[in-house]
Amino acid sequence: MPATQELAQELLQAGKLKPGQQTVSLIETANGPTIASGGAIDLNAAKKSFARSRGLLVARDLPGVHAELTGIATAGERGLLPTRGVATSRVCNSGPANCAEQMTDILRGRRYELRLSPDRRSF
Repeated sequence: MPATQELAQELLQAGKLKPGQQTVSLIETANGPTIASGGAIDLNAAKKSFARSRGLLVARDLPGVHAELTGIATAGERGLLPTRGVATSRVCNSGPANCAEQMTDILRGRRYELRLSPDRRSF
C-alpha cells in the first residue's frame, strides 16, 4: 500500500480527535508492509481498525513519541527497511523533539540518508 498524504489524512480523520491533536505517519518498507503510526497520541481503536482495513501494519503504541519515530521503531523491531514516508504534520526539525535530527542519527553509518520534502511532510 503506497504511503500517500491522502491516505494519511483519511486515517487522521478516522478517530475523534480535534485537528492538531495528533500526527499520523505512513512509512513504506522495502519488505512489503506500509506502517501506520500516530504521534503525541497513539492511534486509537477506530484508527487502528481503519488502518488494518486498508492493509496497513499498525505500529505498536509508544506514548508521547512522535509518529515518524514510532513508525521507524516498529520497522526496526520487525526487521523491516523503511524506504519513504509521509506525515500529516511537518516533520519537526528544531527544538528538543527534533525528529529530523533523531532519524538522521538512527541512519548514520548505515549508508542511508534522510531527505525531507520542501514542505517537510514527506521523507
